Amino acid sequence: MKFGLSTLVLILCLLALSIFFDLSSSTGPLVDGVLIALFISIATYAIYLIITKNLLLYVVKRGFEAVVTIIVVATVTFLLLRFLPGGPFDAEKVLPPEIKANIEKKYNLDSPLLFQYFTYMKNLAKGDLGQSYKYVGRSVTDIIKQAVGPTFKLGFYAILVAFLFGIPIGVLAASRHNTLVDNLSMACAISGVALPNFLLGAVFILVFSVKLGWLPAALWESPIYY
Repeated sequence: MKFGLSTLVLILCLLALSIFFDLSSSTGPLVDGVLIALFISIATYAIYLIITKNLLLYVVKRGFEAVVTIIVVATVTFLLLRFLPGGPFDAEKVLPPEIKANIEKKYNLDSPLLFQYFTYMKNLAKGDLGQSYKYVGRSVTDIIKQAVGPTFKLGFYAILVAFLFGIPIGVLAASRHNTLVDNLSMACAISGVALPNFLLGAVFILVFSVKLGWLPAALWESPIYY
């Protein structure tokens, strides 16, 4: 138990360091060492839980289900993109047949459907998602890699804020059951779940950035922007 608790604390400390000091966008032996330690800590803790909790069969089963789900979703997505009307190169101005044929050849869209599918699945297994249709000259994998760091940090801060506010409010509401505090807490919780994130985000930006001026409204340059 002590090993699991201490490992979990170490993971949280290293995770906090990697986020608050933006180690994911820095370089150097110290940064590499911290990130390697973070990876080893997470892997060690996961293996420890699997062994001590007898979760090996469960993990294998879930892993197999995840692989099957990914294959099914990828296949359905591939077929929908091929059979639904419209395409990535459709626009208000119709392309000349020669130009459209050259573009389809570049993106391997002129090959037989079965060949396209197996090529797509083979590249997907290698982590190659192909070239972007929108951003010419950039691969989809590179675009995703650039967004992983900010997305991970944003998700971490969202969870942190949810814990810091949600747990105390929940404890306060439970201690004052059926009172005004409890009803207001439930109303806020239900509103937070029911209202779409893009609406709440716009409202928060309007209040805290535009009206109060406490935080920047956009960009991703330092922790104050997060």
